[in-house]
Amino acid sequence: MSLILIGGKSSLAKTLKSNLEKKKIKYFESNRYPEAEIYLDLYNTNSFTNIPKNLDKAIIFAGITSIDICEKQKILAHTINYLNTIKLINLLNNQGTKCLILSTSSVFGSKSKSLRECDKKEPDTYYGKLKSKLEDEVKNNQLNCIIRLTKVILPEMQLIKNWIYNLRINQTIMAYNDLFLSPISDFSFNEMIYEWIRIGFSGIYHLTSDNQLSYYDLIIDISKSLGLNKSLIIPTKGEENIIFKPIKSYLDCKLEYSKSKKLSDELKMIRNYY
Repeated sequence: MSLILIGGKSSLAKTLKSNLEKKKIKYFESNRYPEAEIYLDLYNTNSFTNIPKNLDKAIIFAGITSIDICEKQKILAHTINYLNTIKLINLLNNQGTKCLILSTSSVFGSKSKSLRECDKKEPDTYYGKLKSKLEDEVKNNQLNCIIRLTKVILPEMQLIKNWIYNLRINQTIMAYNDLFLSPISDFSFNEMIYEWIRIGFSGIYHLTSDNQLSYYDLIIDISKSLGLNKSLIIPTKGEENIIFKPIKSYLDCKLEYSKSKKLSDELKMIRNYY
């Protein structure tokens, strides 16, 4: 089997690469830096000619993942996250390559309550709108699979590392108590991606924890396990300029390959990072 990771420098790609290497699974890797094994820049479609032929599978990590940047630079975001990503996927599909497209819970709106795989999408961020349009463009090709993710928490997540550092030196921190997430551990992320690599299923699926908590509750949970002073954690309201504040952050799972992980299990694995 030949596999390529498009955007191999992304945080999610890095955690997957470590897992693949443990399993002794070989892969190609592309990124937009000059020293890349395979140079591929979503802003430069001429670089698509560098893609190896006869690939079995491709995982698309590349793209702009910041909601804020997508709102502020809409033309750039439309070019990279939609137009050129479609061109890349079509090129791969035309060679017979199966593609895994990583999507997001933000294809649903902040006020959405029914979040099944087939439910109506009403994104209220430009990032979510582009992901939704991309899904609609590629979903009917049986070579493609879309996995919508809730928040994947990785060990190197800077926000949590900063919180822990400040608590350890007895500095107060502030955390939102009205901004919710449904965290997924790197283990669960890698597990689902590996299942796709093995089976190559197509369609739209979800990876989510089965409940939600606020960022304040998350750092309280981590601080308890580390024996840090919880009284230094100050709950605060989310700023008005936060664009995506879902009332329900976890996704509903009705299809075979979708995964709804127990929140308590995901938190346990996340606590083990630290």
